[in-house]
Amino acid sequence: MNEVSVGKQGNESSKRGGKRTLDIESGSPSQGAKILQVKEAETSTILLPDDEPLSMWLEALKTADATKVDGKDTLVKEAETPMVPLPLNMSDDEPLSMWIEARKTADATSTKQGRSVAPKCTTDCSQDIVIWSSQCNDHILPFAKSSSLWKSIESMQVFRLFPQNPHFKCLFWKKESSREGEAIALMVNFVNAVEMMSTLRPDDPRNTLEDTLEFLHELEDNGFDVDVVRDRVEQLLLTKDKREELEAKAKEGTDQIEQEKVEDLDNHIRLLREELALALSTKAQKDSIVAQLESAVNDINDRIRNVDLEFKALVAAPWQVGDDNSVTYRE
Repeated sequence: MNEVSVGKQGNESSKRGGKRTLDIESGSPSQGAKILQVKEAETSTILLPDDEPLSMWLEALKTADATKVDGKDTLVKEAETPMVPLPLNMSDDEPLSMWIEARKTADATSTKQGRSVAPKCTTDCSQDIVIWSSQCNDHILPFAKSSSLWKSIESMQVFRLFPQNPHFKCLFWKKESSREGEAIALMVNFVNAVEMMSTLRPDDPRNTLEDTLEFLHELEDNGFDVDVVRDRVEQLLLTKDKREELEAKAKEGTDQIEQEKVEDLDNHIRLLREELALALSTKAQKDSIVAQLESAVNDINDRIRNVDLEFKALVAAPWQVGDDNSVTYRE
């Protein structure tokens, strides 16, 4: 039986003319027909010949959707199987059996090439019609590894420490000509992200780590195993938080010290001003005393000058002899 299940987003988007996600399970045919099942709250089963083109299967799905919608929310079981896109170079007019055969051929090819499988193959990158397989047993890369850079990139020390097996499924929705280049860019950026961990400094900006964490999420969507690197980034962010908290406390202490210094200077200035006022008052008092002393000295000097004049006058006075032979001065 080939079972085609419709995820919830496919059911809702079909009513809006959007894209659809299918789940095809390969099995033994029963009486030359395939059973088309729409997994909703109630399962609708539609029998179609297996040689009908895929477009007929999609039309049957639309008809089933229109039948099931009754104005209430429809419960649709989310696809629990991993997503493996089949080669999309086949026309919708090809019979569904051809699509299934292509899937089997792809499985056999991947097995011969020895491709390993990541346990989790689902991704939320798909927006177009995608074929889902009930068993995720290989990777179908969206490009051919034709560049000579792959060998040197995959031999880097980082990939020996952290072996990777990305599926690059998000690149299915890129232009085919740019897929390999973008895949190489993702590989190189993974190396840069890992190597950057050993060159970070405590004072590096926080957004460096936040941007790395966001980029690791993009890598994870493409199948990279980033758990170890992400744990390191998250630990560094926690350490960064502690440092920023301590820096805030240190700044608070520094600001308080500066405030204390300012207050101390203000107090010193106030004391100096008080001393200056006292000194000015003392100076005024002493200036008054000095003025009084100067006045007294001036009076004394005047008296000294008068005495000197008297002395000089006495010296210059002529002698006068009396009858009794006494000598007197004549003034």
